[in-house]
Amino acid sequence: MARANENMKNRFQITSLLFIVAGLVLIIIKEMYVKSNLWGEILNNVAVALFFGGIFEIMNEFYLKEKLVDLILNKLKLKETIDKTGITEVFSDINDIDYRFYMKKASRNIDIFHVYGRTWTNSHLETIKDKLLRSNCNVRVILLSPNSSFIMPLAEQFGMLEDELRTNIIKMEETWKQLYQAKITVKKRKTQSSLNLYYSESFPVYSLYRFDDTLINVQSKPSKGRTTKLPTIVCVDTNKGNDLYDMYLKEIEEIIVQSQEVDLN
Repeated sequence: MARANENMKNRFQITSLLFIVAGLVLIIIKEMYVKSNLWGEILNNVAVALFFGGIFEIMNEFYLKEKLVDLILNKLKLKETIDKTGITEVFSDINDIDYRFYMKKASRNIDIFHVYGRTWTNSHLETIKDKLLRSNCNVRVILLSPNSSFIMPLAEQFGMLEDELRTNIIKMEETWKQLYQAKITVKKRKTQSSLNLYYSESFPVYSLYRFDDTLINVQSKPSKGRTTKLPTIVCVDTNKGNDLYDMYLKEIEEIIVQSQEVDLN
């Protein structure tokens, strides 16, 4: 089969070269021997068609088809990567992530793990509140403990005082308590949702957001200062085990076990 394909390819290349040569020969004949304008025009058109047709076919064979094969192979490799790791999207700017889409779609579980996430929480407060009041979602939130030994290095990283960072964390605790109070005032028959808040002593290497079978990993900035240009991975549960979703979910569960639950009453 491979030999037959190679022979066909060789015949195709020879035919394309013959087209080019025939085109050149006709151009020479037209210039040297044909005096009639009519026949000269006809020969010229035929010569140009043969010449450029041959060139195009050679380009198509050697370049376009090669590019097409590369594209197909890359697509297959990408599909294999998605099937194996569960990665569906990669972002370089956190502003490009449509968290509301994932939150609205979630019907069972929402997990949130970040240092304190004031901007993130305030931006999605109404959507989270709606989930607590009108769904059966189990929402778990993990913040850095104000007493964590990592407060000092993180405050320096963020360019703020230690007390300022602690205050920001405690303010977000109050925000989650207010959401919890809003939830428990709703009659039980209307919602079976839950909200749990935890304080973690662990160093937050990155932020994690889980929405049912989708999980988002937002990398931290290694240098001082703040930016929205943070590499972000969106992955899904492939149901095959050992994918990124399972790995990150296991981390969330381990962090919760090692954390202290906050009384929201």
